[in-house]
Amino acid sequence: EVRFHYVFIDGYWKVMYRTPEGWKMKSLALALRRCPK
Repeated sequence: EVRFHYVFIDGYWKVMYRTPEGWKMKSLALALRRCPK
């Protein structure tokens, strides 16, 4: 089962991820920025 996948919208990569409430989307840049350097 796919838990998340990437979509390219309006020139930006987004992450769609599955939650108990349904699919949610967030910016890939924001997701990457949270990762420690």
